[in-house]
Amino acid sequence: MINHYHKYNKVRVKGLFYLDGVLTDPTTISVKVLDPTGTETTYTYPGGLSKSGTGSYYKEISSNEDGEYHYLWLGTGTVEAADENYYIIDHSKFS
Repeated sequence: MINHYHKYNKVRVKGLFYLDGVLTDPTTISVKVLDPTGTETTYTYPGGLSKSGTGSYYKEISSNEDGEYHYLWLGTGTVEAADENYYIIDHSKFS
């Protein structure tokens, strides 16, 4: 089921990284976000991402354009993992 949100909300996307079924921190963590205009932005930890616990990270994305937002979590080093997903910002009658 795809998540739908209202325009102008911040949307929190989460990345979970497991090694042998246990939440584990990768050596490097990033999330790439592709907005509806085709602009791709990469955020890395530390700095652009927040950590909520071992192996658990999140990013709050400003969603000011209606349409599909795609995101790709990438972990390298200790945990080699990738997870891609998307959400939809519904059209608003307000500008």
